[in-house]
Amino acid sequence: MLVIALVGCGDDGPTFIDAGDDGGRRDAAPVDAALDAALDAALDAAATDAPTDAPTDAPTDAPTDARPTIGCADGTRDGLIDEATFPAVAACAGTWTGDVSNGVALCAAGWHVCLGPEPALHAVTFADATAFAGCFAYDAAQDNFVCRPDCSAQVAAGVDSAANIDLGAIGSSCPFQFANGGSCLGSGRIDAAENSGTGCGFSAAVTTGVVCCLDAAPL
Repeated sequence: MLVIALVGCGDDGPTFIDAGDDGGRRDAAPVDAALDAALDAALDAAATDAPTDAPTDAPTDAPTDARPTIGCADGTRDGLIDEATFPAVAACAGTWTGDVSNGVALCAAGWHVCLGPEPALHAVTFADATAFAGCFAYDAAQDNFVCRPDCSAQVAAGVDSAANIDLGAIGSSCPFQFANGGSCLGSGRIDAAENSGTGCGFSAAVTTGVVCCLDAAPL
């Protein structure tokens, strides 16, 4: 009886040795067709069982909003906190040195210190503007109940002196409030300074921040 033994499998295919009585003679090829077919199937299976799936856990989501909607550099609104109601205006707490325009450091990128006659600020009513604590200035003078953009420009125009011009603001802690009367707001008037010696500048005793408006707000 002829017995075939599989002793190795290299790059050239399996090697068979005759384990019978023929003196260990190496067979040139398999003699059992059924065994040959079985070995071929086993080799085919081994060649196809490697992983085929590519990694799927790489991040695919990139940031889509490069401009924050909060409006404040520290990521927190301190007044007008409802973004849905006030999407383009926010009260931002903090300090600065000098003119109110320098308070832009408290605004987020893409925002500026409100200049007064802007739709976003005009949408704020007296009730809205006194619904939170603090006194947040914006860059406008409101002398004689008129909204005048750019406080320092109004000083240069002679509306009032640098010390005594009336700086617009919002917040229930502001020292000068009128429920009625014209201003940059939709109703009422609030000032951070009125003939008080601080004019368009920061006042540690009064001012707690600035009002920021979105650059892209429609005019």
